[in-house]
Amino acid sequence: LSSGNYALTVMGNCARSQTIEVINLVESLPDYGLITAIDTTICLQNEFILSPNRNDLVEVYWNGEAIRSLNVRESGLYSVQAFTEAGCELTDEIEIEVLDCSAKLYIPTAFSPNNDGINDRFEIGAAQASIERIQIFNRWGALLYEGIAAWDGEANGQTVAEGLYVYVIEYSEPLLGTRKRQNGEVILVR
Repeated sequence: LSSGNYALTVMGNCARSQTIEVINLVESLPDYGLITAIDTTICLQNEFILSPNRNDLVEVYWNGEAIRSLNVRESGLYSVQAFTEAGCELTDEIEIEVLDCSAKLYIPTAFSPNNDGINDRFEIGAAQASIERIQIFNRWGALLYEGIAAWDGEANGQTVAEGLYVYVIEYSEPLLGTRKRQNGEVILVR
């Protein structure tokens, strides 16, 4: 087909007609599907509601259940069957993967900054999180360290004594758009 305006008519009990402009045939065909979203991955913590994109439907069934819209909470293939006012049956489906997008922090309970190459630094591991700030305090509440890198067991260029230290970690969860804070204790062993 060459570029131009064409009348498209779907025949049968559910005749439907529409004028389309053909620029690139593959991209110009109208979408008669029920779901405008494509197969996708979503976060468990975010609401995702499937609903048909048509207003002329009298009956809607999601995976065989008569409901107009569906709140997705688990991974799977979601099928929709619907009937129009004219009695036409329409079907569509979408595959959705649901992931837990919350941050996972891996925080050691102890470390030994003795330069043996094993656990020499208090280092935070993070999945689905961005460390914004780490603070280390002694038992009297004095701030010994503040930064985003691992703590080497020093304060003001001096090694600190063995003992229990308090940490405060501020981090963000980019997939969820949230900021959080976690605190706890770490043991420094020489």
